[in-house]
Amino acid sequence: MTKNHKLLSLTLILSLILGILIFAAGCGKSEPAPAEETAAPKSDVDLSDPKDVGDGDTQFYFVAVDRDEDETVYLVHTDEKTIGEALEDVDLIETEERDYGMYVAEVDGEEADYVSEGEYWALFVDGEYCSESIDSLKIDEDAVYLMRIEKAW
Repeated sequence: MTKNHKLLSLTLILSLILGILIFAAGCGKSEPAPAEETAAPKSDVDLSDPKDVGDGDTQFYFVAVDRDEDETVYLVHTDEKTIGEALEDVDLIETEERDYGMYVAEVDGEEADYVSEGEYWALFVDGEYCSESIDSLKIDEDAVYLMRIEKAW
Protein backbone atom coordinates (compact mmCIF):
# COMPACT_ATOMS: atom_id res chain seq x y z
CA MET A 1 0.00 0.00 0.00
CA THR A 2 1.35 3.41 -0.88
CA LYS A 3 1.66 6.29 1.51
CA ASN A 4 -1.32 8.06 -0.16
CA HIS A 5 -3.52 4.96 0.20
CA LYS A 6 -2.65 4.66 3.91
CA LEU A 7 -3.43 8.33 4.47
CA LEU A 8 -6.73 8.03 2.58
CA SER A 9 -7.69 4.90 4.56
CA LEU A 10 -6.85 6.58 7.85
CA THR A 11 -8.85 9.67 6.89
CA LEU A 12 -11.89 7.56 5.96
CA ILE A 13 -11.71 5.56 9.19
CA LEU A 14 -11.43 8.74 11.30
CA SER A 15 -14.35 10.30 9.39
CA LEU A 16 -16.45 7.20 10.00
CA ILE A 17 -15.63 7.20 13.72
CA LEU A 18 -16.43 10.92 13.96
CA GLY A 19 -19.77 10.35 12.19
CA ILE A 20 -20.67 7.53 14.57
CA LEU A 21 -19.81 9.69 17.59
CA ILE A 22 -21.92 12.58 16.31
CA PHE A 23 -24.84 10.24 15.62
CA ALA A 24 -24.55 8.59 19.05
CA ALA A 25 -24.43 11.97 20.80
CA GLY A 26 -27.75 12.90 19.20
CA CYS A 27 -29.51 9.68 20.22
CA GLY A 28 -31.84 9.95 23.17
CA LYS A 29 -32.34 13.66 22.80
CA SER A 30 -35.80 14.58 21.66
CA GLU A 31 -36.61 17.64 19.64
CA PRO A 32 -38.36 20.13 21.92
CA ALA A 33 -41.87 21.07 20.94
CA PRO A 34 -42.35 24.57 19.50
CA ALA A 35 -42.84 27.27 22.13
CA GLU A 36 -46.58 27.64 21.46
CA GLU A 37 -47.09 23.94 22.27
CA THR A 38 -45.31 24.20 25.63
CA ALA A 39 -47.00 27.38 26.80
CA ALA A 40 -47.96 25.92 30.17
CA PRO A 41 -45.13 26.93 32.45
CA LYS A 42 -45.46 26.24 36.15
CA SER A 43 -45.86 29.94 36.96
CA ASP A 44 -48.90 30.28 34.68
CA VAL A 45 -50.91 27.63 36.51
CA ASP A 46 -53.07 28.89 39.38
CA LEU A 47 -52.54 26.32 42.13
CA SER A 48 -54.43 28.25 44.82
CA ASP A 49 -57.65 26.18 44.87
CA PRO A 50 -56.91 22.55 43.98
CA LYS A 51 -59.27 19.61 44.37
CA ASP A 52 -57.81 17.16 46.90
CA VAL A 53 -57.87 13.54 45.72
CA GLY A 54 -56.43 10.30 47.04
CA ASP A 55 -54.71 9.23 50.21
CA GLY A 56 -51.04 8.87 50.97
CA ASP A 57 -47.89 10.54 52.26
CA THR A 58 -46.71 11.87 48.89
CA GLN A 59 -48.49 14.73 47.16
CA PHE A 60 -48.14 16.55 43.86
CA TYR A 61 -50.10 18.95 41.67
CA PHE A 62 -51.76 17.63 38.53
CA VAL A 63 -53.51 19.87 36.01
CA ALA A 64 -55.97 18.50 33.45
CA VAL A 65 -56.60 20.84 30.51
CA ASP A 66 -59.74 20.09 28.48
CA ARG A 67 -60.43 20.89 24.81
CA ASP A 68 -61.78 24.32 25.77
CA GLU A 69 -58.45 25.06 27.53
CA ASP A 70 -60.17 25.00 30.94
CA GLU A 71 -57.78 23.87 33.67
CA THR A 72 -58.75 21.66 36.58
CA VAL A 73 -56.10 21.55 39.29
CA TYR A 74 -55.76 18.55 41.59
CA LEU A 75 -53.60 17.99 44.63
CA VAL A 76 -52.99 14.26 44.41
CA HIS A 77 -52.14 12.35 47.61
CA THR A 78 -50.62 8.92 47.04
CA ASP A 79 -48.27 6.20 48.17
CA GLU A 80 -47.53 5.18 44.57
CA LYS A 81 -44.08 5.80 43.08
CA THR A 82 -44.93 6.90 39.51
CA ILE A 83 -47.23 9.54 38.07
CA GLY A 84 -49.10 6.96 35.99
CA GLU A 85 -49.83 4.68 38.95
CA ALA A 86 -50.90 7.60 41.13
CA LEU A 87 -53.25 9.12 38.53
CA GLU A 88 -54.78 5.72 37.75
CA ASP A 89 -55.25 5.04 41.45
CA VAL A 90 -57.38 8.20 41.87
CA ASP A 91 -59.23 7.61 38.57
CA LEU A 92 -57.94 10.74 36.85
CA ILE A 93 -56.64 8.78 33.85
CA GLU A 94 -57.76 5.73 31.87
CA THR A 95 -54.97 3.80 30.22
CA GLU A 96 -54.34 0.97 27.82
CA GLU A 97 -51.27 -1.25 27.85
CA ARG A 98 -49.35 -0.95 24.57
CA ASP A 99 -46.13 -2.51 23.28
CA TYR A 100 -44.15 0.56 24.38
CA GLY A 101 -45.86 0.97 27.77
CA MET A 102 -48.86 2.76 29.21
CA TYR A 103 -50.98 4.74 26.73
CA VAL A 104 -53.21 7.42 28.26
CA ALA A 105 -56.56 7.27 26.46
CA GLU A 106 -58.58 9.50 28.79
CA VAL A 107 -57.85 12.26 31.29
CA ASP A 108 -60.43 13.59 33.74
CA GLY A 109 -63.24 12.00 31.70
CA GLU A 110 -62.14 13.36 28.30
CA GLU A 111 -60.92 10.96 25.62
CA ALA A 112 -58.27 11.69 22.99
CA ASP A 113 -59.09 10.33 19.53
CA TYR A 114 -55.83 9.25 17.95
CA VAL A 115 -57.30 7.10 15.18
CA SER A 116 -59.44 9.70 13.39
CA GLU A 117 -58.16 13.01 14.81
CA GLY A 118 -54.49 12.32 15.57
CA GLU A 119 -54.99 13.42 19.17
CA TYR A 120 -53.00 12.22 22.15
CA TRP A 121 -52.61 13.25 25.76
CA ALA A 122 -49.31 15.10 26.11
CA LEU A 123 -47.60 15.28 29.48
CA PHE A 124 -45.79 18.41 30.66
CA VAL A 125 -43.61 18.71 33.74
CA ASP A 126 -43.22 22.29 34.99
CA GLY A 127 -44.30 23.54 31.57
CA GLU A 128 -41.80 21.43 29.62
CA TYR A 129 -42.92 18.68 27.25
CA CYS A 130 -42.07 15.32 28.81
CA SER A 131 -41.04 12.50 26.50
CA GLU A 132 -40.71 9.98 29.35
CA SER A 133 -43.43 7.36 29.68
CA ILE A 134 -45.99 8.21 32.36
CA ASP A 135 -45.68 4.73 33.84
CA SER A 136 -41.96 5.18 34.51
CA LEU A 137 -41.96 8.87 35.51
CA LYS A 138 -41.14 9.09 39.22
CA ILE A 139 -43.12 11.54 41.34
CA ASP A 140 -41.39 14.80 42.24
CA GLU A 141 -43.43 16.63 44.88
CA ASP A 142 -41.98 19.97 43.78
CA ALA A 143 -43.10 19.55 40.16
CA VAL A 144 -46.41 20.43 38.52
CA TYR A 145 -47.68 17.81 36.06
CA LEU A 146 -50.04 18.89 33.31
CA MET A 147 -51.78 16.90 30.59
CA ARG A 148 -53.59 18.27 27.57
CA ILE A 149 -54.60 17.03 24.16
CA GLU A 150 -52.08 17.61 21.37
CA LYS A 151 -52.25 16.77 17.66
CA ALA A 152 -49.82 14.22 16.27
CA TRP A 153 -50.43 15.41 12.71
